[in-house]
Amino acid sequence: MTLSIELTPLMQARLEEEAARRGLAVERIAIAMIEEKLGGTFDESGTLNSQQERSEVKERVRLFDEMIESFSDIQAPEIPSEPLRRENLYDD
Repeated sequence: MTLSIELTPLMQARLEEEAARRGLAVERIAIAMIEEKLGGTFDESGTLNSQQERSEVKERVRLFDEMIESFSDIQAPEIPSEPLRRENLYDD
């Protein structure tokens, strides 16, 4: 869907400022703001991804990071990189 809206000069300036701050196109910032207001994001098919889904993803990422951090105290020997070079693995 294409939507045309008339922005005041102040709204346009604020939108452009936000786009520049985030390093994104003005159109992408406008879409992000609409998605935020609607309480989710939309994928390419137009399906709404809710705040709850984003929270679940953030929780899974947090748990994964926590799991990775739990391995930090393991004292494993360093693996030398030379035996893992491609020419040492394959007979071309």
